[in-house]
Amino acid sequence: ADDLKRSVTAALNRREHSPIPSASALDYRMTIRRNLKHYDTQRQVLLPEKFYFFEHAARSASRTIILDIDQSGSMGESIIYASVLSCILASMRSLAFDTQVTDLTELCADPVEVLYGIQMGGGTDIEKSIAYCAELVQEPAKTTLFLITDLEEGGNRAGLLLRLEELKASGVNVIVLLAI
Repeated sequence: ADDLKRSVTAALNRREHSPIPSASALDYRMTIRRNLKHYDTQRQVLLPEKFYFFEHAARSASRTIILDIDQSGSMGESIIYASVLSCILASMRSLAFDTQVTDLTELCADPVEVLYGIQMGGGTDIEKSIAYCAELVQEPAKTTLFLITDLEEGGNRAGLLLRLEELKASGVNVIVLLAI
């Protein structure tokens, strides 16, 4: 949970370095540049003695996270995974959809209600759900949309691709997590 929250809410300050190691914050350029003197010509490999990491800086508290969960019948094995993710990111807006869209934001504080409150449906209309999510976006550059789905679109596939393209072009960070 901590790693997921950090990856969504933390940004790197590329002007400052930190002694705290983090794979996602590794400053590759500085690490390579400052360790070139440790290049082993015989084995043709760089053997760094010291690693450099960027400082983590908190992003704006006004960042909007939207989690859009496919609850169609084909998502049966993945719905628990999706519900756990929505519980971890409890401060966000959460939606579930099959052919209808249900806003679950008020349930996010109660993981049990989210886990058991989702009723598996039949068909899938991802395009309709993404259209609803697009209406929630107020500041595209400060919005991340997670879509958890198997991408088995039963609705308008061309419309879905167009809507996702428009969201991405407006500045929304769109992340599609495929069914497990």
